[in-house]
Amino acid sequence: MKDRRISILGMARSGTAVAQLVRKYGAIPFVTEMKSAEKVETEIRTLEDQGISYEVGGHTERAMREVDFFIVSPGIPATAPFMQEIERRHLPVFSEIEVTSWLCPATIAAITGTNGKSTTTALTAHILNVAGKKAVATGNIGSPFAHDVVVLSDRDYAVVEVSSFQLERIETFKPKVAAILNITPDHLDRYKQFEAYAEAKYRIADAQDSSDFLVLNADDETLAKAKFWGTPKVIHFSTKRSVAEGVFVKDGELVYALEGRSGTICRTNELGVPGPHNVANCAAAAAMTLVLGLDPADVARGLKTFKGIEHRIEYVAEIGGVRYINDSKATNVDSVYVALQSFDRPMIVIMGGRDKAGDFTRLAPLMTGRVKEIILIGEATEKIAAQLAGVVKMERAGNIYTAVEMASKHAVPGDVVMLSPACASFDQFRDFEDRGEKFKEAVRALEGGKG
Repeated sequence: MKDRRISILGMARSGTAVAQLVRKYGAIPFVTEMKSAEKVETEIRTLEDQGISYEVGGHTERAMREVDFFIVSPGIPATAPFMQEIERRHLPVFSEIEVTSWLCPATIAAITGTNGKSTTTALTAHILNVAGKKAVATGNIGSPFAHDVVVLSDRDYAVVEVSSFQLERIETFKPKVAAILNITPDHLDRYKQFEAYAEAKYRIADAQDSSDFLVLNADDETLAKAKFWGTPKVIHFSTKRSVAEGVFVKDGELVYALEGRSGTICRTNELGVPGPHNVANCAAAAAMTLVLGLDPADVARGLKTFKGIEHRIEYVAEIGGVRYINDSKATNVDSVYVALQSFDRPMIVIMGGRDKAGDFTRLAPLMTGRVKEIILIGEATEKIAAQLAGVVKMERAGNIYTAVEMASKHAVPGDVVMLSPACASFDQFRDFEDRGEKFKEAVRALEGGKG
């Protein structure tokens, strides 16, 4: 790192964090951002406090000048004009997780997939911490990997949630154990073909060798056909059948079979988080922590005491017998499909946002008889209305506050009002966390009688 000139594209959380990290190791970072100064005031203050140079309002030739390599924000696609110019000049480009991994002394456990990443990442870190290890859940789940790596030693664990966008620009990223939870259509606004999206996910194993482990979902049809460049030991998890090496559900119990040893971890009705999708997440986390050397009893304690994560089927309040649920992290159709199966009460669902080329018709069979009404917000309103026409009653609210107000007036005791958007948040919010917080803010206003 010392004296390397590094241009960082994007001033969002990961960009600012990795700029500070490489500067700590003697590099000379320069951060370039398309947004205006008014929209990145907090980030600018951080960079100025650290003496890090930057530009806003567009990427200029200054970012190209005498640069050793680029670090790119996951939100910037390869098709962006500045990225194409970098490619034309044959300049090296890496993601924040790649560069941070060079500087990470801890054992890396990495998790990707379409759905369940955040829950499984938080759960894996929780199990390790319950077992007396020091583990940090980091990456796409909340604070950037580059921010958290500075508190870790070679005795610790970095449990990193990684997205397909982040995996596009890795080269030597080598987790000791990696997991791919599932692969279903998502981000088809960026990946024009499903196969390209799946291939980006598979990259998590590219640098792994026979000393590493790759945990795969044995129930996923796409993963059953996947080919990998790396050579890790493959471990499976399943909720439907026994596997030769891995963790699976049998007669209501979560059991393991690994390297000639087998036994029961715990009963599935003892797991700390409810729902069939969480049984799969728990099986994946159990497989990851067992191959890292944890005792099955410690794994069981972690699974039983974990209580879920914010913004994923998160209980907010019960007002007048109506339960309010924040599922803002449901940014694709499959996530909503899972959420709809988590309740046996009538539901009013708030949906919409920025479309990711989702096929909302896939929700129709599950909505019939379960969902009383959909309240629509954001850019995808008309597409959702067209694709689910005649399936369920729909109303347009425009924004999250109006949507919560309308839902509260239409709900009766025993109902569930759930924000489960099936879309990205960037049309009206900073990110899905911001959307979830605004939903909770609106619910708290209702609870306080303020409307």
